[in-house]
Amino acid sequence: MRTHTTAWHTALVIDPDLEAYTHLCRLAATEGLRLQMHTNATAALRSAQLRKASAVLLAAELPDGSGFELLSRLRQHRSRLPICLITRTYCADDERLALRCRATLYATKPLDIAQLMQFLRHATRMPAQMTMAYPSGAAATPQQPVIADQTSPLSAIPPRENSLPRGSDRAPP
Repeated sequence: MRTHTTAWHTALVIDPDLEAYTHLCRLAATEGLRLQMHTNATAALRSAQLRKASAVLLAAELPDGSGFELLSRLRQHRSRLPICLITRTYCADDERLALRCRATLYATKPLDIAQLMQFLRHATRMPAQMTMAYPSGAAATPQQPVIADQTSPLSAIPPRENSLPRGSDRAPP
């Protein structure tokens, strides 16, 4: 007798507002995807699952730092990891900054569950072929991604000093 096992993928959610993802968690589970929840950047960086994640849903506003800065740091180590940057409200400047930081998708709250499920489905099937998509219709693909050393622990990433322009609370271009 042959049994069927589901190959589970893990996506990380890094957002202080975890209640917003309740319905998405249930829906993702029906498709073989587990969402591992973190309320801040520090906890996410310490997570062993970060190295194995198929995708990341990342809030721009985190209690212990900027989601834009975390996105830039993740890109240094996992250049092809699909990352959706989520802001509370739409802002053209945030959208442009997300593009410069190489977010795969820019989204806003309230969460569009159908859009995020499509992102997660695509991320778990073709992670190296992701196209960056933005609400304004602009699209881009990563330029010459560098394959990171998958064995290096991301929790050991030191904070980048002088990474923010003077007078700015955002990540550099």
